Amino acid sequence: MNAKGLDRNSASHLEGGATQCRQGSNRQGTCSFQPISKVAGVEAAAVESKDPVDQGATSFAGSPDGSPGTPHAAYWIEENWCDQARHALKVVNWLHDEHSPYQHIQVVDTQVYGRVLVLDGIFQTSERDEYFYHEMLVHPALCTAPVIERVLIIGGGDGGTAREVLRHDAVREVVMVEIDERVVSVAQQYLGGIGTAFSDSRLDLRICDGVQYLRDAPDASFDVVILDGSDPVGPSVGLFGTEFYRQCQRVLIADGVLALQSESFFQTHELWHDIQRALKEVFAQVDPYLGMVPLYGTGTWSWTLCSRDLDPLRVIEQRASAVEEHTRYYHQAIHRAAFALPNELRVNGTT
Repeated sequence: MNAKGLDRNSASHLEGGATQCRQGSNRQGTCSFQPISKVAGVEAAAVESKDPVDQGATSFAGSPDGSPGTPHAAYWIEENWCDQARHALKVVNWLHDEHSPYQHIQVVDTQVYGRVLVLDGIFQTSERDEYFYHEMLVHPALCTAPVIERVLIIGGGDGGTAREVLRHDAVREVVMVEIDERVVSVAQQYLGGIGTAFSDSRLDLRICDGVQYLRDAPDASFDVVILDGSDPVGPSVGLFGTEFYRQCQRVLIADGVLALQSESFFQTHELWHDIQRALKEVFAQVDPYLGMVPLYGTGTWSWTLCSRDLDPLRVIEQRASAVEEHTRYYHQAIHRAAFALPNELRVNGTT
């Protein structure tokens, strides 16, 4: 899972240089995801459509107590990025709404993206475009790492990352650490097409704090570590910064690889550079790469591979060819092209 956003003027810096982004309404800062209207008892950034066909629709057709229901066609769920940009999806059906001990969890059915998982007002993943994100987070690492028998996933409660990791026959064990059990349960109930590998015997799901799990894990206990957290706020705040990246390096074998989502270099420019700087304090080899995630307002997203001396373009063709039989986006040419950075990043460097 993931999310996007940064208010440069009010963001506070996390330990190690990573910059806090996407402030929720209950946090410091000016990035707010408060609802524009509160409809049928469900907090949502719902706005009335300007489409003439939809004029006059002003409410959700939910139950009288405000539980999720089917909205009139005029309603949209909206992300508001720091009052500077907005991204809205037309809602077909409101499926789920709850506050877990960690975050606000919602699932909506939309016309373009199908079912969408929303955490604290931020679009996380959708049925129709999730493969862009999950395939690019996983396969560049697993198609280049020398050994991939033991893989640690931190976050990823929707199950998409675990699904992609377990496509590789060489993987013997996957430990997936997710802090919020409700995200896993809600995803299994409403987004079962994403998390199709929860029953795989190689998957060891742990409901606990990923930061603490890393601290307790033995040295050199994993071949690959994958960070699939959202932005550095709320439950994911500890998954960014130099100290956390040092723990990731410690639990990796000498030739191990760390892969993580690293935000948008365009809309969250300063945060992106902060993450790259923090990683370079820990890892000798840091290689960001780019791809598309249509659900995210920026369209283009970034991930980063970190290692001691791994060449990210040296693809293990046998692994890549095998996984290409199942992927919808990833293949070897996409892999290599993803590491070709725009001139503004090449000329100015990634730090």
